[in-house]
Amino acid sequence: MSSNLTFVRLQKEELRLSKNPIKNAVVKRKGVLNFHFVLFDLDGDYTGGYYHGVLELPTDYPFSPPKLKFFTPSGRFEVDTPICTTFTNFHKESWSTAWNVETLVHATISFMQSEVRPMAIVGKCPGDEDI
Repeated sequence: MSSNLTFVRLQKEELRLSKNPIKNAVVKRKGVLNFHFVLFDLDGDYTGGYYHGVLELPTDYPFSPPKLKFFTPSGRFEVDTPICTTFTNFHKESWSTAWNVETLVHATISFMQSEVRPMAIVGKCPGDEDI
């Protein structure tokens, strides 16, 4: 079960998102620890598409990073498979409590549209055998 700190923080984040929606994204909390999002009106290879994903937050959020998955095929990420980035649970050493759902969605949009195509963006990162 999530802590009171987690619950209060997520309520504030949800309220902020409802008052200040993210351009190119619809974000909705589903349950206590999951934020589903749909990205749209993206540039490049993703023009005209809609991409559904989820941020699965840990019970000790904001002290630990989320899992990130997409449910819509995009040609970049494997469907329903955790994605390796510096802001997900694959790289706990890079996590900061300054991250929030809004910044995570913005980072996901940026990461998705970046020209950089690292080899380890789908599934496990090299060396992360126990995640």
